Amino acid sequence: MRTKLAIALSRFPLPARKGDKLRAWQQLISLSETFDIYLVCLADELPNEAQTQAVASLVKELKVIYIPKWKRVISLFLSLFTDIPFQVAYFQSSEMKQVLKQWFANEDIKVCYVQLIRLGKSIPYHNDVRYFLDYMDALSAGMINRVPQSHGIMRRLYAWEGRKLKAYEAEVAVHYHAYSVITQADAMSLPAAIQHQLLIIPNGVDEKYFQSLMPQKKQYDIIFTGNMGYFPNVKAALFLVHEIVPLLTQKIPEIRICIAGTDPAPAVMALASDRVVVTGFVEDMAEVMLQARMYVAPLFTGSGLQNKLLESMALGLPVITTTLANNALGAKPEAEILIADTALDFAAHIQRLLQDTNDQGNSIGKQGADFVAKHYRWKRANQLLIDALLNLSTGVK
Repeated sequence: MRTKLAIALSRFPLPARKGDKLRAWQQLISLSETFDIYLVCLADELPNEAQTQAVASLVKELKVIYIPKWKRVISLFLSLFTDIPFQVAYFQSSEMKQVLKQWFANEDIKVCYVQLIRLGKSIPYHNDVRYFLDYMDALSAGMINRVPQSHGIMRRLYAWEGRKLKAYEAEVAVHYHAYSVITQADAMSLPAAIQHQLLIIPNGVDEKYFQSLMPQKKQYDIIFTGNMGYFPNVKAALFLVHEIVPLLTQKIPEIRICIAGTDPAPAVMALASDRVVVTGFVEDMAEVMLQARMYVAPLFTGSGLQNKLLESMALGLPVITTTLANNALGAKPEAEILIADTALDFAAHIQRLLQDTNDQGNSIGKQGADFVAKHYRWKRANQLLIDALLNLSTGVK
């Protein structure tokens, strides 16, 4: 008989355009082959029928809880007077707690998988249920990393939220029996008391990125992709256009840049010019990335493993990024990836690849693709989670 598994998500997993949603969607696909899944997830807008049917086809029961923005704003305001982090308050749901209580009682579910600490106040903790928490990233570290890049009230808010998240990462851990995180670097930022229990479950790359996709005409010299409303990506796009590109245009005046991704912030939209294309949402990101000669990601804030780096490397693009981003990835500099931490270093690498006479770009692209294929496939990562959840279920009395 298949094991019953409750899963709690802070967002509906489709469309899988953000890191947590992509991870959840790929995990659901794999977990559904082993478990009978009871899925409850929050949403600030309801999914369409096709999205609902796609997720429902993988689970035994599906409950989507709609929380309007005004309710979330009230929760954020009330959290100002508590130790609850904004991220936890924003996703707090008494209805999710009730749904899980009913499932635990009526369906005799003994294992519950929770994605992210932001759901910590939405989970009913029962003595006869075994709980698995996927921290994904050290959210406190990502928030604290934003402080030096910010000013005024935002600087103080990021510092305050970082401290609250740090405390909450330890506070919520006592309710769980097993834990995972995406990278070893983030594991080292999580509570010392659980570090020996943390299972490293990396993200992966959709298999289509490893297939021989149709070559595309090169329309861009540089591409950067991601959720363009997300703070670290906004900062990276601004740095690319304002700091790096001016160092290149003196010698490469015709250089072309593409910034692709959903929900571009006003500051990103303002970067559009004859030289810079800002696409907004695109249906097939792989097709757009293959129109570029290289992938450049000047990521100086944020935490965790960046799927955009994995995907671009899997496609065979030479990738230039920062030490911070590669700490999570673990690629070999000058062989599988290029590393730069200043605008001058980025410009030097870009110019070298654009004027490449030794085919270094193709070499780095090929070795990068081999590296990702070996270490970052969803099937391999998801099997680690399946094994961990099965082991947890054997501990149920």
